[in-house]
Amino acid sequence: MKIEREAYEYEVEGGTLYVTIEMAKRKTEIDWKNDERQTIETLIPRVRISSDPEFKSEVEHGFLKVRGRKYTTEYTYDRLPDGQGHLDRHGLTMNWSTDVASYARGRRNDKGKQLDYETATYGVLAKLEVATLKRFEAEHPDWKTESIRLRFEWERDSHDVKAKQLQERAEKEQAEASRWQKRIDELAA
Repeated sequence: MKIEREAYEYEVEGGTLYVTIEMAKRKTEIDWKNDERQTIETLIPRVRISSDPEFKSEVEHGFLKVRGRKYTTEYTYDRLPDGQGHLDRHGLTMNWSTDVASYARGRRNDKGKQLDYETATYGVLAKLEVATLKRFEAEHPDWKTESIRLRFEWERDSHDVKAKQLQERAEKEQAEASRWQKRIDELAA
């Protein structure tokens, strides 16, 4: 089943959250096993979640109300493999982890100021996000495949572009070699 790359809308307490499937993250590591070098590839499916339907993290476009105040949130989340979750500060195993490499402005108040990790509102927003992600995952069980497919398409397209550039360069070099061969032939005549 192909999942369209669109924003999925979820009504939550205080507003609406939007989820879109992102390209999986590709991670390669070298593993030395029996004195042999092995490359291990890991594909980490990802989603982006936002209170802004335009995914620009702007309070004017979308927000969640917590205790009467407007807040915006936007993160890219990695879906950790089953059994590899980590414990949060409340001792709960988390299968979702914010992707710090693709920072998406985080959780902010209506004035644009970042929320401190220790605030109650930060925790409320985080719980709403994770609950939404669990719901999304239950409703769209094939989403991980779509995330990985997006990565594979990106890799393919990237290599296609490189191959075309190399072909163009090879054609120019071949033309230059032919020009020099012509001069060699003229010299020998």
